[in-house]
Amino acid sequence: MPKDPINYYRQEDVIQQYEKKFTSPGGSLVNQIEIETIASLLNGQTGLCLDIGVGTGRMVPPLSSQGLKVIGLDISKGMLRIAKSKGIPVVYGDARRIPFKDETFDVAIASRVLIHLSDPACYREASRVLRKSGTFVFDTLNKKSLRWLYAFLSNRIVSHNLESEAKTLQKLAEAGFSFEKKIYRFFLPQLFYSKSGGMVLEMVNKIDKFILRSRLKYLAGSIFWKAKKSRGNSRITAHIWNIINAVRLP
Repeated sequence: MPKDPINYYRQEDVIQQYEKKFTSPGGSLVNQIEIETIASLLNGQTGLCLDIGVGTGRMVPPLSSQGLKVIGLDISKGMLRIAKSKGIPVVYGDARRIPFKDETFDVAIASRVLIHLSDPACYREASRVLRKSGTFVFDTLNKKSLRWLYAFLSNRIVSHNLESEAKTLQKLAEAGFSFEKKIYRFFLPQLFYSKSGGMVLEMVNKIDKFILRSRLKYLAGSIFWKAKKSRGNSRITAHIWNIINAVRLP
């Protein structure tokens, strides 16, 4: 994975690869799992939604079908060009400096964005553009995942943003969010999905689901989070409640 993801995803060949990434049988299933997980966290919520890091727009149709009015934001003009060609309303901008007024949106999602960016400004900006009690759904990589042990043993370079769940909770609290729920996904590396098809892919998915029903889920590769913009809680209070809720709602 690139050390400079912002410029990496501006490259034309990378943009085309990204567009094709989720069209293979395995990629399509990964996409479906991510969409269903995000939809589960949103739980039928409607209103105006900002898709931070919209990419080529893969998340927009399912979000729109559940009643959200979605606007896409991305720093890659090439990605936005493809999203716009699909009829998606888009705006060029940086997740760390979102070009919208305060309290504009009811929902913000950031799919495969914070796995690259560790800047707390991403959380602060999401909070700023959300209305009171607005919902923020995003994913991070799990620092406890066994995939990082595999990467270490195989001498692979990992340049993703790897932070503890406690660090994510701290960033949420400092940005004015209260943690609500998290879901663990992909115990098996996504490479298993992308390299599989047919009955093998079906078996990979069944094994993964079986493992995620056990306590081994805490070693899964990805964590999907749901947080709410707090109503005037102090950052210290929000952080304390986030820790309590994280224990109560694994």
